[in-house]
Amino acid sequence: MSTPSAAISPVLPATLQQTAAEAARALGILLFNTPEYQAYRQALHQVNRDADVQRLLASIRERTLALQRGQGDALEQRAALETLRAELRSLPSFCTYRQAEENVAGLFHAVDEAVSRAAGVAFARHARRSGCGCGC
Repeated sequence: MSTPSAAISPVLPATLQQTAAEAARALGILLFNTPEYQAYRQALHQVNRDADVQRLLASIRERTLALQRGQGDALEQRAALETLRAELRSLPSFCTYRQAEENVAGLFHAVDEAVSRAAGVAFARHARRSGCGCGC
């Protein structure tokens, strides 16, 4: 687990930065130790070691790239992609991973809601860049 950077924001006073960093570290430790996150980490490890999952993911990437480049018949590429995705979704380790991913996302959403209520602002939504494309 990585630790938050010492400088949270150059606009926050040093004492508030320290308090925010300590709270972030504590929240990170709490989240890290939840059953949902540990199950997600274990499931991720399993799919990364599952040769069938990796083979199918590589095939999906290849087909997707070929489709994006206009290589081959588009209908055939799409059909092959759907077949590969269906095969991937049928693998037990992938099903376990997707369920664990869904569970940990639910946990993170619940934490975001709690932080948002406490802060009085939609926390995660306002923690992202605007996406205007200007790079600022």
